[in-house]
Amino acid sequence: MKEFTSSQEESMFTQTLEKLGFSITALAKGGGWGISLEAGMDQSMHSESKKIQQSHSTHSYFCSTKFIYIPLASCIFPIDQLQLSNAALQELKYIEDLLGQSEDPDKLLLLRHRTEAFFQRFGSHADQGPLHLGGIYWWKAISEGFQKEQLAEVKQQAAEALDIYIRGSYSGFGVNIGTGLDMSDSHSKKASQRTTFQNLQTKVQLSVAQTGGPPEANGFFDWKAGLVANNQTWCVIDRGLQLVPVWDIVLSSHRSDFKDPHKLANCLKDDYTVLTELNAQIQEREELLSIEKEARIFLQDVKSWKVFDPEEQLKRLINFMQRLRQKTESYTIWTNICLKDRGLQNFLVNTVNFCKNISIYETKFIKSQLSHLLDPHIYVVRNFLQVHSIMEWIFQSELKEDNVHINQFSDLIEILKKTQNDLRDVKANSKSTELVEEAQRKLTNKICLEEVIKELQSVFHEKKERHDSHDNENKKEEVIENRAFQDLLQRLGLEYYYPRKMSRADFQLIHKTSVKNTQPCSERELPFYFLQKLLMLDYGLRYLIIKHEEYTENQVYSITSNQEKEAFDPYEDLLEESVSPTKPLAATNVRPNIHPMDIQMAILHCADDFARQYILDKLSVCQFALPLLIPNPCNAQIEFSLWSLRQIRRSWQQVGKSIKEEKDNYTNQTNRELTTTIRRLLELSNTALSLENCAQVARKQGMLIDEDQRDCKEAKEKAEALMTLLREMEIPQVKENLLPLQGKLWQLWCKKDKELYHLREKGNRSIEQHKSETETEKQKIRHKQLRKAFPLNALMRPVLEILQNLSETHTKLYFLQWLNVALDNLTAGHLENLNEKKKALVLKKKEEAPKSSSLKDWQKEIEAISREINDCTLGIEHILREAGQIYEALEEASSQTNALFLSLPQMAADLMISGAPIELMDGDVSYVPLRWVAAVFDKLSEKLGNKRLFVLSVLGLQSSGKSTLLNALFGLQFTVSAGRCTRGAYMQLLKVEETFTAELGFDFVLVVDTEGLRAPELSNKSQKHDNELATFVIGLGSLTLINIMGENPSEMQDILQIVVQAFMRMKQVKISPSCLFVHQNVGEVTANDDTMDGRKWLEQRLDKMAAIAAEEEQCSDVTCFSDVIKFDVNTHVYYFAHLWDGNPPMAPPNPRYSHNVQELRNRILVTAQQESRGSIMKISDVKFRVQDLWRALLNENFIFSFRNTQEVMAMSKLETMYNSWTWELRSHVQRLQDQLINQIQNGKIQALETYTLEAQVTEIYEAIKQKLEKYVNEDPDSQVLVQWKGNFENKLITLKEALILDVQSKAKELIHFKKNQEKLDSKKSGYEKELLEKSRNLALSLNGTKFSEEELHEKFNPLWEKWVYDVSSSLPPATEPEIEVDSENILLEYFKKEKDIRSILQNYSGEKFEINYDKHIKMNRKSLGLFTMTIEPQDKHSINMTTDCIISKVNETVNKICQQKHDYNLNYFYEILRIIEEEVKSPTQKRYTFTRKYEIDLSLCLFQTASVKFREMHKAFKRANDPVNYLQSKKDDFFMSFKISCQGASSIKTFVDFLWKKLTPAVSSTIRKNMALKIAGDIRTTCRAFNENRANLEKHILISLAEEENFDNYWQYLHNPESFFKNYIENHVKRYFSDTGSEKIKTFLQMSLDDIKNAILSAIHVSTAIAKDKSSTVSGWLDLFCDHLGSTLIFPRKDLISIEHQEIKDIEFIKEAMSKALDPEMKKVEQNCLSKLVEEMIPEIQKMLSEHLSGCWKQCPFCKAICTNTIPTHEGDHSVPFHRPEALSGMSWYQTDHFAIDFCTSLVASDYLLILKDGRRIPYKTYRQAGGEYATWSITPDTSTQPYWKWFVCHFRSKLEEKYHRRFINKGEIPDAWNKITKQDVLDDLKKH
Repeated sequence: MKEFTSSQEESMFTQTLEKLGFSITALAKGGGWGISLEAGMDQSMHSESKKIQQSHSTHSYFCSTKFIYIPLASCIFPIDQLQLSNAALQELKYIEDLLGQSEDPDKLLLLRHRTEAFFQRFGSHADQGPLHLGGIYWWKAISEGFQKEQLAEVKQQAAEALDIYIRGSYSGFGVNIGTGLDMSDSHSKKASQRTTFQNLQTKVQLSVAQTGGPPEANGFFDWKAGLVANNQTWCVIDRGLQLVPVWDIVLSSHRSDFKDPHKLANCLKDDYTVLTELNAQIQEREELLSIEKEARIFLQDVKSWKVFDPEEQLKRLINFMQRLRQKTESYTIWTNICLKDRGLQNFLVNTVNFCKNISIYETKFIKSQLSHLLDPHIYVVRNFLQVHSIMEWIFQSELKEDNVHINQFSDLIEILKKTQNDLRDVKANSKSTELVEEAQRKLTNKICLEEVIKELQSVFHEKKERHDSHDNENKKEEVIENRAFQDLLQRLGLEYYYPRKMSRADFQLIHKTSVKNTQPCSERELPFYFLQKLLMLDYGLRYLIIKHEEYTENQVYSITSNQEKEAFDPYEDLLEESVSPTKPLAATNVRPNIHPMDIQMAILHCADDFARQYILDKLSVCQFALPLLIPNPCNAQIEFSLWSLRQIRRSWQQVGKSIKEEKDNYTNQTNRELTTTIRRLLELSNTALSLENCAQVARKQGMLIDEDQRDCKEAKEKAEALMTLLREMEIPQVKENLLPLQGKLWQLWCKKDKELYHLREKGNRSIEQHKSETETEKQKIRHKQLRKAFPLNALMRPVLEILQNLSETHTKLYFLQWLNVALDNLTAGHLENLNEKKKALVLKKKEEAPKSSSLKDWQKEIEAISREINDCTLGIEHILREAGQIYEALEEASSQTNALFLSLPQMAADLMISGAPIELMDGDVSYVPLRWVAAVFDKLSEKLGNKRLFVLSVLGLQSSGKSTLLNALFGLQFTVSAGRCTRGAYMQLLKVEETFTAELGFDFVLVVDTEGLRAPELSNKSQKHDNELATFVIGLGSLTLINIMGENPSEMQDILQIVVQAFMRMKQVKISPSCLFVHQNVGEVTANDDTMDGRKWLEQRLDKMAAIAAEEEQCSDVTCFSDVIKFDVNTHVYYFAHLWDGNPPMAPPNPRYSHNVQELRNRILVTAQQESRGSIMKISDVKFRVQDLWRALLNENFIFSFRNTQEVMAMSKLETMYNSWTWELRSHVQRLQDQLINQIQNGKIQALETYTLEAQVTEIYEAIKQKLEKYVNEDPDSQVLVQWKGNFENKLITLKEALILDVQSKAKELIHFKKNQEKLDSKKSGYEKELLEKSRNLALSLNGTKFSEEELHEKFNPLWEKWVYDVSSSLPPATEPEIEVDSENILLEYFKKEKDIRSILQNYSGEKFEINYDKHIKMNRKSLGLFTMTIEPQDKHSINMTTDCIISKVNETVNKICQQKHDYNLNYFYEILRIIEEEVKSPTQKRYTFTRKYEIDLSLCLFQTASVKFREMHKAFKRANDPVNYLQSKKDDFFMSFKISCQGASSIKTFVDFLWKKLTPAVSSTIRKNMALKIAGDIRTTCRAFNENRANLEKHILISLAEEENFDNYWQYLHNPESFFKNYIENHVKRYFSDTGSEKIKTFLQMSLDDIKNAILSAIHVSTAIAKDKSSTVSGWLDLFCDHLGSTLIFPRKDLISIEHQEIKDIEFIKEAMSKALDPEMKKVEQNCLSKLVEEMIPEIQKMLSEHLSGCWKQCPFCKAICTNTIPTHEGDHSVPFHRPEALSGMSWYQTDHFAIDFCTSLVASDYLLILKDGRRIPYKTYRQAGGEYATWSITPDTSTQPYWKWFVCHFRSKLEEKYHRRFINKGEIPDAWNKITKQDVLDDLKKH
């Protein structure tokens, strides 16, 4: 049923339901998905209903509608059957055309807008279904024209009228409504009658409507019969949500419709990602084929399966189905290939046949598995004939009843009539609800029509019928009672909660009033305030009323902290007002005030069983009388509150007489008389009745017992069945036998796990060997746990089944509560005896004198009793702990997952959402089960969404009232009994009211309660446990309450010391929690002045302890506690009164305590609100924080070990974004540089204006900076990211400045070169003019004569040779540089101190350089100078690496010089010497130095190589710049000019040919640059190795290395990573060209050509227009043309000097000729480029990507891991996420040849010594003291290592031994666990990170 208060709301719901279906309606919100509800709506549906709605006013409208949803068939559309409409196809073709055009930003923007418009019009995804077909039948009751305050009455009136109308619709009988009007014809489409509802006169319109079915049907059954009979009348009534993106449809069904479907699909996918910020992927065809092949191989295996273990076999099928879904993101392959396979079908049929022989109990899970495999996918499979019987078996009911066969519709009516009468008889004559329920069950089994059952139950569930045999007067009184109660509920705003619909979740909320200490201002707010006061144990709630404003101002009466209770009694006031003669109610029309007891009882009537239990429990604490019998205000039925009172336990004790009592004789006499009277009455009564006994009496009297309802009763029976099992065992044996996983095995596992964080050398084993053995032992323990866990025992199996199978949360809570009660009853007596025994031992010890010998015995006894108490303590938390251990064992020791495994954390998450506390830290072993806790948080996030949490922790000494305080603050249910104090840590969720989340800044409060510090049972443990616990909860909490009981200085000293140490740790790891101190039980101190001494003392103690802690932690910036955290002693310290106002157990809570609680809660939430502007965590963040804190705590050095996962993940995301932004900046600057170089080469720029370049770069820089700003501010992790914002801004500005300097340098160098060439250019220009003049004169002498091409050549060639000879003969002779002489002279000068340098140079024969260790290397002496060190293999390796590095750098420098195309300069040799000197004098080598002989020999070799290249460079320069050579190269140009002059007016074609001859090389050069940038950008985008930061690139390199298994490549990667990275990038670029093929390159080429074509075309048109306008000559046209292309191409105007003087008059003809030649010439360019460009571009692209992905190349001095910082010369330490075994760098154990296989991250936490090459010994823990490169690295202790390098060491063991001359023996022996790691394991591990 649905209710609406506006016609628009009702219309929107109806249309949404019809258009989207049930499954999506709740999500769509009427167009929330961008779906137009009006478009495409079937106008025939619901037409009558719409007509009615249109006439309604928007005011005072109410509609109640009921509907029946009847699905009859369903279908699903495979992706290959999904087709695009013609309109959609046309639009996509237009988008494809846009894609092929220019990359101009405006065009890109147009493309983006067009794509967005496509999504808006056609949508982005198609729905595969499943579509459900059938019909919906609607009944509606609509009222309008009433007053707003009459809404509740209108609702009741409409509901009753609608119910009667529907019954008539079902039965076909005439039905009277209200006034006796006959409504037998009410099946018509519209019906409207005036009805009377008490004093309310409104019009109710009753109508029916249909979606689907025969429109002419008369009544529901007629309509339904027609619907079933004719499938032509079916409509789509529901839709699934299996969506297929449009780009996949393009690739699947429309490949042939597009030129490049992949390009279009990528465009759509990318634009969708930009528009929605949702990740999208394209399923590649090849990948699909691979997955299909995998499916067919698996199915081939299934054919041979025999049914022997159906659960396990079906689990394999489910896992395979899920794997297919994950790979394809749909069930298409599973549906279209797997389910259509005969082999699989046969196996499923055989499985069902096999299971039919097993009992129902054993097949539930199998049915669930089959349902998961088949439903709904099976409905589209046509060839599976047996599927009907399988589905029937899956969904059949467990208890089969005899079915009634109905042949005629009249039979159905007769059965309905008979059953209706039977039920009426049972109902009228029986007071037993069981008989009524049995009768209803029989009816349900007879007629298997769901809708009929529903309606009959609604008829007969009422407690009283109108035909009851009461007289009219009784009816009238009942109606009055109903009206009065209804009025009360309405005034209190509780009408929606009646009956019993209010749960604890409805009032256990963080509400606005929780922060703003306001008072209720209306009657509707009274219940909430009542419950809030009850929650805080404020018994002033009984004085809570609002006086009516007609009598006085709106005033709230409640006892306050400053009033005495006796001063005011609202009950008297209420009585006085009710009988006041001065203001009669009838005359003034003023309602009486609501009595506080009425508020209480109204709430109780609305509360569900758990809320009632909670309310009565709190009322009991407040010492109020509790209602045992609760009469129903509507029908006088009495309910006995057994369940509601079950949790309440009271005890009484004789209190000694006080002095005051002795003096007060009257009081004493009264007490004695009362005592005597009570004793006498008790003696007269022979029977003592418990509540259980009373309940039996109540049943006999016809009362309802709240525990007799079905859910509660069933839950009790299930709990009792389990207790029967438990009672058969001794209590201490229960845990050992039925909860075995959390005992010794779990304790041993925790011990072994902790060992991993404190690894020590054991015997002759290394840390890694010890670690491997420990991991193996942990695995063995988990396997033992699994063997004990499975098959599930007689306790865990039923408990888990109940928790898994019960769908309703409240049903689970019934069961858990019954089980908890039973467990308490089972253990209470035993625990009481043990505690008494322990107490007696403690008292005895106090009386005896302490002796050391007896002390040990006493401690052993105490420990033994404590262990027994622990063994005998049983609760729900232990069962959930066992479930957690089952989960952890399964996850750690089993590779297979099953339904149980997945459901365990879901069960815990469901309980947590329902308000139950869940264990965070196991208190028995003081350990956090990280896998279990993480899984629970994951399921929590999955169910709620990744909501924001404010974490509140509480810390204090044991029995200091922590749990009581939390319960009073927020109404939580942490354990508070003295016998069972909190152990470990528990967490509980508290929801923030939805309207308040935006203001408060978070969605939930996560409250963490902890065990008390200094607990007696932990007395034998060290202070370390308390420190760990305090650090853990303080680090986890956004705010921590420090709870102190009383003002005992010694107790305070204990807790303050622990707390200060914990906060100090948080400061050092950059976590900033807040804290509040709560002093409980300090008396009735009210004035702030009275607490000043205490505050001052506390502040002094905190400051002193902070100073001590700072000294221990070496924090020089801390002198007082406020330096550690933000702390104000005046606002962060709270003093609490005593909890009880008198002596327990009869004393009520102290009103001052309640007032203190309210103040504290306000402060907590105000702090939380302020905190929300800072670092509020999400659920996932809390999960990571738990893991980070616990792992760091397990290490000895918390500060050193803490790793903030949230920060790591946030930094990774930011770096990926930064990578994208920097590429954008680099690309922009590269384009600016190309334009600038073009203009300089064209002679347009003679001096660089720096500000112009800076302005252009700054523009894009500012835009990127805004993106950074926006990202940091708007990202969910903004508060984490803000700390790095400045750093990234600095990196960005550094990059900007570096790029600008680089461009300026290149530009200035080019300008300088051009200026140096001016003299030479001037000479060349003069020669050119001279020859041009001669050429023109020759042409003039031949003017008027027509010559062929050959004849023109014959005329021109002889004269050309003569002219060139004349010019060259006048030139001075050229001098050749003596490069070899320069080389020798420079070496002689540089090495002049070497006595035999001249002979060395003379005798050098040009041989290749080879290292001679005797001559080239000198070993250093030991630190004491006693003897010289000997050369080791690692020294040789280091020497070789240095030599290779020098040679590489020199070659790179020489190549760079040659590429500049300058002339030779002897300074180039000095640059080579500088590189050699820089490398050989590097300070990193301490064992050896390079000799002068080494430098001479290496310099000789490198000089000779460079000399050859310099000579070639000079020749090239000479060819390009020697006047004669230059003139010879211009011969064709001059001939062309000569030819044009000879041809006269017909020479335009030749002129154009000449122009294109000059343009073509310029176009090719520009295309190369443009394409290089485009392809580099595409590689960066499409190749996953390049689309993030360098750490991501390194991951892909490691994957590639593992796949190739080439040790030489590994060796280069390890010892020369920078060079290897560059080679890898180059190879990847080459592979891109070969893999991608010519198509993609053609696309980029076409894009570049199009850009240049547009530029040339534009230049032709603009130049022609201006030239014609100015009547310019050809020379003027050429000026304009070159100007226009100046920044696009290198096309100098001076190159056209030979044709500038032509007498061509028709400029328009030039334009036409140039335009006509454009396409053919560009085609030639394209063909030429395809063959040449690839080889030219590869180095350029590699350089772009290498520079972009460059960074720091420093390697860890221990293991060679590469620093991952993205700035080459970054500030701060080097670091890397994962280190490697030291064997990779050749390190060995001291004075042995045994490899060291330990990881740096393990060694820095160990006691090992680092022995340096100079003999110094440094503890690894203080490795920075070694200085040099060691001091620059930050290496954090971490037990988590990648399996990658372990596999590498095993795989290349012999190669490493050969290279390093070391062996993997003794301490270097490879652990067995390493050998088990496969290549696939390491690849999977890399790919998941």
